[in-house]
Amino acid sequence: MVRPASNRNAKPTVQWPLLEAFAEDHGLMDWRTSKASRKNQKRKDNFAANLERFFRIEGEQIALEDDGWRARFAIGLRD
Repeated sequence: MVRPASNRNAKPTVQWPLLEAFAEDHGLMDWRTSKASRKNQKRKDNFAANLERFFRIEGEQIALEDDGWRARFAIGLRD
């Protein structure tokens, strides 16, 4: 499961900023996004696997789209 904070230092895990980035852009992350990074590939893979295990959703939760990824679930930030 995605842990909100590290057990060692109580800081947010690296998957939380990734989730925030998806929320800020309504489920889309591409290379035009300031938070895009090559490091996100492994983070996205781990996050998607955790979503699949936790929610028991089969298939790809974050799909490749054009030059980025699109979350296959609704996500956004509240104002």
